[in-house]
Amino acid sequence: LNLRRCPGVSDEGIRALSPLTALTNLNLDYCIEVGNEGVIALAPLTALTTLGLANCGGATDVGMMELAVLTTLTSLNLERCIGLTDEGVRSLSSLTALTKINLSLCCNITDKGLSAITMLTALTSLSLAGCGGATDEGMMELAVLNTLTDLDLERCNRLTDKGVKSLGPLTALTSLNLAYCRGVTDKGVGSLSPLTALSVLNLSSCYDITDKGVRSLALLTSLTSLDLHKCDGLTDKGVRSLSALTALTNLNLSFCDTLTDEGVGALAALTNLTSLDLTFCHALTDRGMR
Repeated sequence: LNLRRCPGVSDEGIRALSPLTALTNLNLDYCIEVGNEGVIALAPLTALTTLGLANCGGATDVGMMELAVLTTLTSLNLERCIGLTDEGVRSLSSLTALTKINLSLCCNITDKGLSAITMLTALTSLSLAGCGGATDEGMMELAVLNTLTDLDLERCNRLTDKGVKSLGPLTALTSLNLAYCRGVTDKGVGSLSPLTALSVLNLSSCYDITDKGVRSLALLTSLTSLDLHKCDGLTDKGVRSLSALTALTNLNLSFCDTLTDEGVGALAALTNLTSLDLTFCHALTDRGMR
């Protein structure tokens, strides 16, 4: 049942769904009138495997605690549930069948909440984008989740090289998003070398990454998509080192304004590219197009 963005649906309407005990998929994303009473009313729906509660702003820890009975859940979307805190996350630790959880923009979650997530050992996908309370200490906790294939840490502003290094044991990762993690430098990028299964890597707007960090990416030969948007320290020298990544199909170098025709010429080795973004690379000329 998909009720996404039905703003007229409130707790009263959700209570009316309680007889639908065969439901396996329920999407209430952006049903902004749904709060704790509505979430609590979901308790009889014990067959649910997929539940979306994104931006249900009235849902807090009180409601989340009642979700603990839905032990068949494999996918849970709590994006923008700003009433969720570490206490609520701890109550979700009993949902051990979860393979995917979205906690992006849950701004009140800290490292204590991340520690509770480590109980969810079946997780393959975890989004913490915009969780400003997550620090390097929290990343160290997550290192035990060795089944993760997709990890989104975009705009985790307190993350530094130390935290990135702690992700080294997550060798099953195929997608890692570190966009706007401005505490990440060349040292952190260099520590990604054990993650040889990575196919998608986003380092957009990591301003302190330079040619040295980009050169270390040459070991990640499974990469098919690489985003270096606004990596201001990248020059032609660093771009030349990308020629080893021959599996790349998608490369974003937009706003890398020191890139010249010489660097673009090195990209000719990437014969599998289907998408190349050079927006606002001001130094490029007709020569580079040839």
